[in-house]
Amino acid sequence: SARRWALALREQALRPDREAELEYWHNLLEAFDLPLGTRAFDPAVDVMSTLDTVRIQLPAQVTKAVLTTLPAAFRATGADVLLAALALAVNRWRGVDSPTLIRLEGHGRQEDLVPGADLSRTVGWFTSMYPARIDVSAVELNEVLTGGPAAGTAIKLVKEQVRQIPDKGMGYGLLRYLNPTTAPRLAEYAVPQIGFNYLGRISDTDVPEDLRASGWGPAPWSTELVPAPDPDLPALSALEVGCLATDTADGTRLQAAFVFPTGVLSRQRVDELAHLWAQVLHAMATHATHPDTGGLTPCDAPLVSVGQNEIEAWETRYGRLVDIWPQAPGQSGIQFQAAVADGSFDVYHMQFVLHLTGHVDPDRMRTAGQALLDRYPNLRAAFLTAADGDPLQVIPEHTPLPWRHLDLTNHTQHEQDTTLDQFLTQDRADRLDPTRPPLLRLGLLTYSPQQAKLVITAHHTIFDGWSSPLVFRDLIRLYTTTHHLTPVRSYGDGDDWSSPLVFRDLIQLYSATYDLAPVRSYGEYLAWLSTRDRKATAARWQAELAGF
Repeated sequence: SARRWALALREQALRPDREAELEYWHNLLEAFDLPLGTRAFDPAVDVMSTLDTVRIQLPAQVTKAVLTTLPAAFRATGADVLLAALALAVNRWRGVDSPTLIRLEGHGRQEDLVPGADLSRTVGWFTSMYPARIDVSAVELNEVLTGGPAAGTAIKLVKEQVRQIPDKGMGYGLLRYLNPTTAPRLAEYAVPQIGFNYLGRISDTDVPEDLRASGWGPAPWSTELVPAPDPDLPALSALEVGCLATDTADGTRLQAAFVFPTGVLSRQRVDELAHLWAQVLHAMATHATHPDTGGLTPCDAPLVSVGQNEIEAWETRYGRLVDIWPQAPGQSGIQFQAAVADGSFDVYHMQFVLHLTGHVDPDRMRTAGQALLDRYPNLRAAFLTAADGDPLQVIPEHTPLPWRHLDLTNHTQHEQDTTLDQFLTQDRADRLDPTRPPLLRLGLLTYSPQQAKLVITAHHTIFDGWSSPLVFRDLIRLYTTTHHLTPVRSYGDGDDWSSPLVFRDLIQLYSATYDLAPVRSYGEYLAWLSTRDRKATAARWQAELAGF
């Protein structure tokens, strides 16, 4: 219930680990915040009756770019993009490149704060408000306005700064209002001069289909639907920026309201800021069209400690990355011993020869091998060392499969056997470089229309004796799936007795669906492994091996 939730929050506010957050909020609020208007914001004077509003609306194309395309490319949120643009605009508007203190809002339903909490049967907003210091002073706005890489740099910076806020800001309200020891210290600081809130998207699809059929739909966001506050109620800040995306005849469009007390800011000044913010968002939409837009940031790699410069260096080398993981102990041990070999025979260089009967299509086998790499991200890993010396693995979004095919159908048995021996010898000599993925390659030697040998070469770091049967199984299944999904001729090519073909393809597609069932990520295992007590594990094994 709401009552139980309120009591639980009070209990949380008094916990020692929550009180330890006080220093974070103290340092954040301590830094000087440049005046925004002609005078300081005064809640006793700047009340609701003194507020004015400047409204602005973005085109549908820009809205899609900043709320969908860019968040997907940077693993960010629409709020991150809008906030980055606002911070850049405020710096230019004030004429000073400095951090901006902004009050952010959240839905407040952080159930993980209270073990076992379930707020699904409560209604209304449990709004949380908390300060954030957004710093984009290192970003050159003129480059942003051209749609250049600086736009992406700003989004990455803001995304990281927001993710570093503990518990999505919930701790601030707990310490500011519910803890009698910490509340007086936080009460000494003035409220942030700017408030920002992105309310999300309101769509016709939010209304159940049966009600939409009867004419129900979202009403326009207007003052008629929002109860007028008491005229003497204090305003929240010197400038409130509220954003909302709604469906229109032209598509989904973002609208924003810049609300301000007229005693602090003039309408002309706020209008300048609103249009500058829109100009920055247009430029970011241009940046979204570039093919290399996007990338990871350190918060996307929670299991390792890496810097943004490291990530971008790896992206330059390997292309777009999908994950950065630590190495499992077994992996780092194998890599260490392989490195110690240093040019001599690498015992972890695995070579399998599969003897295949029946017709083997080289193109289909190559496609299946590539699909195997696409299916298992850990098979695409490059094994590296971070700047702090820790072993890790980076996972490129795409890695082409090394492939060779030799057609020996017109050779004698002796020539075929000799060629195979030479192939295997050369393959063993061609050492797999852990920094150059994939550590897997395929070679096909066609002996006859009904006989072939498939050579699978891999490093023991990426799979072992338990998993190799799964690799072989999936490779064959993917080969079969490739056959199932071969292109068909157009219906315009002519008719035939089609019902048997429909039934056949239905069964084959069912099989393909089975073959391609989703697999769990190796990253889930590494995440689980990170929760283990390594000292306790080491002690356990020391005791087990005592005397050996």
